Order: sequence, then C-alpha cells, then structure tokens
Amino acid sequence: MKPETFKAIRYEKNKTQAEFAKELGISKSMVEKIESGFVKVTPRVRMKIAKVFDITDEFIENLEKADKLSKL
Repeated sequence: MKPETFKAIRYEKNKTQAEFAKELGISKSMVEKIESGFVKVTPRVRMKIAKVFDITDEFIENLEKADKLSKL
C-alpha cells in the first residue's frame, strides 16, 4: 500500500493520526512514518485496516489507481 493510499483512508474515515493509530494498534509516530513514506505498511496493518474499517483489497486498489491516474 502506498503512503498516499494509507493517508487517503485515514482522511476518508475522518480520523486524526492519533485516532487512526489507536484503532490499528500502532503508534502515532508509526502512522507519521508510513504517511511520510519512511516505513511500509506491513501485512498485519493492512489486514487491520481492512477489518477495522471494513475496506476490501479492491477498494484499496481503486484508490491507488485513482491516484496514479490523477498524476497523468
């Protein structure tokens, strides 16, 4: 998952970095690092996003495609 996608999901769910971190069971600093591109989203965090926010892989893929198309 791209950092932009991770951040877009957080914005879509109207969560602060601290709220998002708490719901995913990670630290706020980890959210900051993922959004900055310093750390990749782990499979565990991706699965947690899907479970907690009821998001499918298809939704994530569509977000990433939309981001790619917007840069053309």
